[in-house]
Amino acid sequence: MVKYHVEGNDESFINEVRKIAEKLNCHEEQETGEVLLDLISDNQKSAPAHFLEEIAHFPYDVYFSSGVKEGFSRIHYGLFEKDATHRILFYGPQGTYKKETVMMSASLLGRQLVKVNTKALLSASPDLEKDYMIRFFKELEHLQPEHVIVLLPHLDTLLAQIDDAAYFLKELQWTSPGLLIIATAETDDLTKYFQVAVNFDCLSKEDLCEIGDSNLRDHVDQASGVKLDTRFLKKIITTCDRKVYPGELRKTIKKSMAYHDHPYDYLCYIYNAL
Repeated sequence: MVKYHVEGNDESFINEVRKIAEKLNCHEEQETGEVLLDLISDNQKSAPAHFLEEIAHFPYDVYFSSGVKEGFSRIHYGLFEKDATHRILFYGPQGTYKKETVMMSASLLGRQLVKVNTKALLSASPDLEKDYMIRFFKELEHLQPEHVIVLLPHLDTLLAQIDDAAYFLKELQWTSPGLLIIATAETDDLTKYFQVAVNFDCLSKEDLCEIGDSNLRDHVDQASGVKLDTRFLKKIITTCDRKVYPGELRKTIKKSMAYHDHPYDYLCYIYNAL
């Protein structure tokens, strides 16, 4: 990154910052990653050169709840079956492993994962918005369908912020049948625009206990001065009187590792947090 800065190679510098931000997001440092992305966004005053960016593959260990299983099977079907679906919607609240399922699938299937840069699309002034969308869909046309999966994150948020949402959805439905596009959203309002919609808000308490067990074992292995107690963790999860999602549970367990004056102090932190 320093090399690109010294050389004045702005495009390579910005791409490198994006890669670092993605790594931070994957390692639960999303706020820091977003700050980096905001900084380079603020410094890009001209029209963006590209609306798609490659995401490096990271080894994701995603618990296969029923939603994740169906999501993965739909991706597999969309890639390998004749006359298969190519527009899929994953919907559910934040923290339900929608994006992680796409990333894990791309890694396991050996596909390049390309993410739509929604911030670039939204950076247009009102008179240039249509032009940006035309350029975006032309960029999609140049992808090699047999090698990529396209991730369109937070589609509901994107549509709420553009003036001609109907045009965007119409063009999305005319994309190449061979190109697999997976969009994510928090609600099921957009299901009619996709050939397949998968609900990720279907975790049971048992699912959460398995996720918590796996996450706790990983973090205890990496921490010092703490002792493993998955039985009590499961009791905390099953008696929790509100809905908890995997993303929140994972972050809570990670933060709890900082509280270990006593080998089991982390359990008090998790109990109070949930």
